[in-house]
Amino acid sequence: MFFLHRAFQAVFSIILIGFAVSLLSNIGFAGLLSIMLCLILMIALFIKYKQSKQFKEKITQLFDNHQFLKIAIIINLAINLMLLLYVAMNFQINDLSDPLNVQIKATELLQNNLNWHTNEEYFYFYPNTVFFTILLSKIMKFGLFFHISIQLTIRLFSVTLLFGISVFSLLTIWTLTKKIRHIFGGSVLLLILPVMYFYPNLVTYTDTLTMFLTTIILFFIAEVFTAKSKLKVTISSLFIILLYSILFLVKANLIILVPASLAVAIIALVKHSTLTL
Repeated sequence: MFFLHRAFQAVFSIILIGFAVSLLSNIGFAGLLSIMLCLILMIALFIKYKQSKQFKEKITQLFDNHQFLKIAIIINLAINLMLLLYVAMNFQINDLSDPLNVQIKATELLQNNLNWHTNEEYFYFYPNTVFFTILLSKIMKFGLFFHISIQLTIRLFSVTLLFGISVFSLLTIWTLTKKIRHIFGGSVLLLILPVMYFYPNLVTYTDTLTMFLTTIILFFIAEVFTAKSKLKVTISSLFIILLYSILFLVKANLIILVPASLAVAIIALVKHSTLTL
């Protein structure tokens, strides 16, 4: 158990350092200044927290107030959704890239062009996009049924998937910890995680659906490792098999999920330790 604690801390520290170096090399002076100001504020608050017993008691009381944390979680999720919608409605990448190619083919399929996939090199080299193209065509048809334009339908589809990632991430935290303050911490992290608002939202492609399916799989893995009922374990396992099958159709490189699944398994096995957080 001690080895797991130290190994986790070491790997997590390396990831944080690598992320910081990568971030600092790309954000420029304005970004660097913003981060420095945020760090100074955090350090000042931490010092205040350590020195003032009254301040420490207030913070402790705040985090022990479940009603306050629940409201804060809902607010964070609402802001998360609004940011996703803002990016989706105001920024889109429109070029001759793979996502646009898939959207064009999905539109052809929607118009009953049954030769949409023939003699196409792209689909020959990337057969997994055929499934995604068919799915996207069905989503487009669903949007048109409600008189929503194709582009708006695609953008709302991406937002739905990305917001689903936020929701299922928090459900996974609850499954593993059963502590409201951990869910609050997760909601704050998801709120400030920039990747949620950029590439996956700007480009509707297999990556967006893969992220969503992976998050749900991790949730059901957590359910398997924490459930006490055999029926619940069986149902969760069946959902994992089904979701993995769909994921294989969308993106066939499942090997990338093995480390993630292993991490969740280890966390669940030692869920009574501080490693859970």
